[in-house]
Amino acid sequence: MLSDERFVQESLITNLFYLRTIEEFCINIGSSFFKNNEDYINQADAYKRECEKLGEKYLSIADGNINEFALNSQILVTDYTLDSEYLTEKLFGIDINTELTKRQLALTPGVDANPKEEMVNQLEEWNLQASSLVSAFIQFCSDIVTKQALGELFSYSYPSIIFYMIEECSLYYRKLDQLINRLDTNPTTVLDLEFWFNQSMKQQALFIRGLVDPSYEDVYRLAASFVSEYNQLLNDYQTTALTPENQQVLTNRSIELLERFQTFLKEVITNVLSAKLYFIVELIFLDNMLTEANYFMYQLKLNESLNL
Repeated sequence: MLSDERFVQESLITNLFYLRTIEEFCINIGSSFFKNNEDYINQADAYKRECEKLGEKYLSIADGNINEFALNSQILVTDYTLDSEYLTEKLFGIDINTELTKRQLALTPGVDANPKEEMVNQLEEWNLQASSLVSAFIQFCSDIVTKQALGELFSYSYPSIIFYMIEECSLYYRKLDQLINRLDTNPTTVLDLEFWFNQSMKQQALFIRGLVDPSYEDVYRLAASFVSEYNQLLNDYQTTALTPENQQVLTNRSIELLERFQTFLKEVITNVLSAKLYFIVELIFLDNMLTEANYFMYQLKLNESLNL
């Protein structure tokens, strides 16, 4: 069972990470429809505002209550998030609450070994609200992708991108269920998460390959090479006898590949910001990829430190 200390830490980190992720998904969804689908645009904006409102609640008690390792891992915001938001606002004509980003960048680390009962109770209530919100958002995305498949709805976001959002949010929903029930992590859960996040990194490489201007052949080829490497790693996860020694080898390979993929994402974002690359997607979508890669690395190293 999770201690109050772990519950507070994981509730804040999980929700601040995923609520921002859904906000950015909503911007992608709203920006990818034509005006004749204004209902979907408005619904995406409504979910974005709900996530922002709930995220502000978690942020109101986050200062001094998130460990230094998590903040230094840039799992909430990256060095590029604020500039990515500014450029997205400029190019897409949308308003983004950059003040929330500035507040997250200014968070000071800390761990309360004996959190007050009032805080714990408040987080329990907010986690239930978050669970209802993400469940509704998953249904919204499922409706979009179903109508795309039937040829009843057009979006500039591929169905595979919407499926990616559904998978991300489903993991968030499961994590919230774990928090609501105060369930601790176990080695089986760790293995499943490693496999899932490696699949997600592969999907990100596929998106980069499909969304970059094809004239940038070096980016296209490098993204394709990451797809191949992740395919091989995922195959090994499925076929290797999972002794503790083999599991450590797979985890080390995940870390090594992820470090290189993080570097690639940073270079991509830097080049977009300096107008050296062109993508047919808003820049905060790419920054969100980096944030998730950082979150994956944080989880890998955290699990190692907990001997899981």
